[in-house]
Amino acid sequence: MSESVPSEVANTQEDGSGVLKITYMIFLGGLIIPILTIVGLIMAYINRGDAAPWVASHYRWLIRSFWINLLLAFVGGILIFLYIGWIVLLVVFIWYIVRLVRGFSAALKKKPIENPASWGF
Repeated sequence: MSESVPSEVANTQEDGSGVLKITYMIFLGGLIIPILTIVGLIMAYINRGDAAPWVASHYRWLIRSFWINLLLAFVGGILIFLYIGWIVLLVVFIWYIVRLVRGFSAALKKKPIENPASWGF
């Protein structure tokens, strides 16, 4: 005896977008509580391997956003001694927020990131 799955249930199979949205929210929460960003990074690394291609592009975007942000914040921190570091840190902070919001917006629309390897927006 075989059981058939109703078409409504089959069409709503989890594509990983729920976990992706939670990961974005954790990254955004990391702007207030920085340790959350590490949790989000771990989630992105864990979930990227078996994710749908469009979801995997978001995980790559998040992972690269974290590492690029860390690198540029480090450079800005060094440049604080030259007083230009505050400007660098502000620009990096705005860049990071824009990347997260842009990615989250695309995730809500279930669209992939067009160029997840880019340093831009």
